[in-house]
Amino acid sequence: DPNCNYYLHKNCNHTDFLQPTHVRRSSFSCSTCFHSKLVNEAHSNGFQFIHSEGSFRKYIRPCGHISILSSQTVNNYKHQKCSECFENELQIKSSNNGYEYIGKISGAFREIRFKSCGHSKVVQQTQLQKGNVVCRECIELKHISVCLSKNITLISKETGRERYRNYLLPCG
Repeated sequence: DPNCNYYLHKNCNHTDFLQPTHVRRSSFSCSTCFHSKLVNEAHSNGFQFIHSEGSFRKYIRPCGHISILSSQTVNNYKHQKCSECFENELQIKSSNNGYEYIGKISGAFREIRFKSCGHSKVVQQTQLQKGNVVCRECIELKHISVCLSKNITLISKETGRERYRNYLLPCG
């Protein structure tokens, strides 16, 4: 690069190609020391540094998955889960609770299929973690079959109040 010169850092004895303007203004740092700092921070948090991509860097997480992260994320890793591990955890919890995990829809929403009936539903990830998802279609079918067995006729559902219905009772 014709705009850069080769310089020796006095503090660490590393060399760098720097622009003279940056040297005159003292607005530079040693890229070798900075790289060493990134590698050491990654190792101290259980990560393996692969390489830099602008302000983000590629790391191998402690779980073995590869991610592009900022150095702040690596330093604050204790509070963050790997997205791939999180999705695997949701699959396992879904299977344990009688659902087949289909996939992520968007944000916190996931699609599942009930193993017992085959109906599918879009739910929030917290519902999968708690295991409190119910098949509303099956509940409705069961409700209708109970009405038929008691000779009760379902007339209509109330708009805006899905659990309220109008019936015609056997007495008229």
